[in-house]
Amino acid sequence: MQTKMQTTVYKKKKTDDDDDDEGEEIRVSFVLDSSIEDRSLEVPSEPIAIPSQTRRKGLSAIINHLLDRKVEKIKNDDDDDDSSDSDDSDDSDDDEDKLDSIPFDFILVGEKDNNKLLRTGIETAARRYGLSLEESIEIVYFPAQEAPTVSGEGEPIPDWISAIQIVSSQQPVVVATAGYDGSLRLHCSNNTNVLETIVCNKVHDGPIKCLATTTIASNDDSSYLLATGSLDQSLMTHRYYNDSKTLQGHAKYVNGHTSTITSVNFSPQQQNSSLMSGDWNGSLCVWNTTSTENNEVEEVPANKKRKALKNGESKSSSTTTTIHPSSKISDAHSSQISGIAWMNNNN
Repeated sequence: MQTKMQTTVYKKKKTDDDDDDEGEEIRVSFVLDSSIEDRSLEVPSEPIAIPSQTRRKGLSAIINHLLDRKVEKIKNDDDDDDSSDSDDSDDSDDDEDKLDSIPFDFILVGEKDNNKLLRTGIETAARRYGLSLEESIEIVYFPAQEAPTVSGEGEPIPDWISAIQIVSSQQPVVVATAGYDGSLRLHCSNNTNVLETIVCNKVHDGPIKCLATTTIASNDDSSYLLATGSLDQSLMTHRYYNDSKTLQGHAKYVNGHTSTITSVNFSPQQQNSSLMSGDWNGSLCVWNTTSTENNEVEEVPANKKRKALKNGESKSSSTTTTIHPSSKISDAHSSQISGIAWMNNNN
């Protein structure tokens, strides 16, 4: 009887625009994430039947109903709309004494590790992850993170930000951003926790598509290496000196990629100076960032090292090394490589 009650609570009123399969149901069970300390948010784990295309807001309403909290009216179960509907909560006499509703997020549990938040209907997500609809689908839930509040006015970026990485987590925090204008920017937190741009160098002719950072293994802990890959098929590394807040060209990598570079990552082992990159065509390259064999050094005259650009940018140009790949797999994948991860070992 309880299962039937849960099913009817979240069925939307059918309209002429609804499909005929609106009444299809799917069995699910809810499990509160183990990292949540407030176990009062736990609901019974017995499977219940709900509409198969219920999305995040509908599931959140179900959890709040099971917790005997206020249930918000769902005007639009579109997960692209994160606006709060708290003003539209059911204000009936039965709900006056109930606790306010809580927005939740959800992750489907399956045979494969899944850490993606649910942003589609349950049946759509289950089929995508290869889950059987003949069995109850386990859903892990937890309170949703609130949208960050603006604590101050930051500096506007003139073009899209394509990648962001933390360079130094020590105070003051240094963050690097890569832009579609081909610029690499470094930002430093100030006393009001607002990031201020301290370096802005034009490093590529085309949009930057990927960014990676690492600490340079040396006695100088304030030196970092940043790698950028671009739509113009160029791959470069840049050295950032935290003490002087300067960014210099380090090396450019040639004879490796013939299409847009879509991913890049440094080896997590500081004694290993390897850099790996992937491109749109599925090619994979490994580079030695400190290699001097068969590499060329390009000297730029001192009076041409920094070319002024608009918006306070400067052209990144200094003494750089041209590095060739130590290994390359041209057909590592049949299409673009969107991410690279190193094995966490000593090799």
